[in-house]
Amino acid sequence: AFEKLEIRKDLGLLIKTIQNGIYKPEHFRKKGIKLVRMYNIESNSININSKNLQEIELSDDEKKAFELKKDDVLLSRVNSAELVGKCGVVEDSFKGFAFENMIIRIITDGEKLIPKYLAYFLLSIIGKKEIKRITRLAINQASINNKDVKTLKISLPSSLMEQEIIVRRLSENFSAIDKIRNNIFFKVKAINQLQSAVLNEMLGKYERYNDRKEDSR
Repeated sequence: AFEKLEIRKDLGLLIKTIQNGIYKPEHFRKKGIKLVRMYNIESNSININSKNLQEIELSDDEKKAFELKKDDVLLSRVNSAELVGKCGVVEDSFKGFAFENMIIRIITDGEKLIPKYLAYFLLSIIGKKEIKRITRLAINQASINNKDVKTLKISLPSSLMEQEIIVRRLSENFSAIDKIRNNIFFKVKAINQLQSAVLNEMLGKYERYNDRKEDSR
């Protein structure tokens, strides 16, 4: 989708804002609005059903600054070298949640860059190379910062309409992949259940055989 595109622009020229999430001590995390953490960001999605989803108390000003809105792009900024830069796009179902300081929020300029296009690009081989270029390594940890994220070179088609076409086609392909993955998951589950059933049946036959031997004695 991206390797033949010749236009490359710094991400900083294509966005409105970039911002780290909020940090508050643990005693603020007993109640309040839900908090998206870096563990909730998966490949191409944000999992809000995870047990890692917490709650946080925020003031009105903090809510204005850190509540998520639809089409925000969330980027993991601290993680292992393999996982830093994971990203997903905010959907309606978790609009209004907050996001923690281990996450960068990017709000794109809608006239220049479609949020899902950015997410798909960052998940591509080319995008991952760009993330790796700006990643800073420390002991058992890797990180990226806002200033460097703005320097990411984004490959672009010549128009916003072409971005939309690419996003639509990729979404269709990912949807097909998800169906295949789910189908495989259920088949593997069925095979495992069949294995258990066969083992139980064989064990039952063995026990009945031993019982008959005992009775015959």
